Amino acid sequence: MMPGSWRWYLTQLMNKFDCDAISQFLSAYDTEIGAPEFHGLMTGYLCANTSSSAEVRLGLYQDWLEARFDAGEVDVLEKLCVNTQQSLDEFSDFDFRVLVPNDDLPITTRSLALSHWCSGFLSGFGSAGRYDEGNLAEEVSEALTDFSKIAAMAKDVPDGEENEVDLLEISEYVRIAVLLIFTECGDSKPVH
Repeated sequence: MMPGSWRWYLTQLMNKFDCDAISQFLSAYDTEIGAPEFHGLMTGYLCANTSSSAEVRLGLYQDWLEARFDAGEVDVLEKLCVNTQQSLDEFSDFDFRVLVPNDDLPITTRSLALSHWCSGFLSGFGSAGRYDEGNLAEEVSEALTDFSKIAAMAKDVPDGEENEVDLLEISEYVRIAVLLIFTECGDSKPVH
């Protein structure tokens, strides 16, 4: 299999849940959305709507990425979706991970990726159209407010141990908050 083919990307995804593999897949479509933002969109949507069909999600992928996909390419995106949903499930031992670059990249790159992930999450959650601020649990509203503050982070972060610890703590907060949001909203009946 040649790198660049959808079968190669599908193999990569089956072997590991990796930001680089998703980034390479998305770069083939010349999309402005990177892997962290796309994963945030997908995760936010899943937190608000666990019962969507693959057909509905295909339309979302095409809208979000402004691209059209053949069946094999959709399999790549669906594999990521299924993997994400399974990692959010209560029986997953809380193995959900926010899809951001590895620690070998500069801290500014990683903090910006987390910012994009949170922005994507908010958009994905909102795109499900099931909730408004008035019908969310207080903890969920607080988490979404925190995500909007993280999404607004756009400044350079200097390298340093203290900043690394801060980014790690913020990333872990986001991860746990997503699990809370999924628990509170994911399996609920539509509000309207």
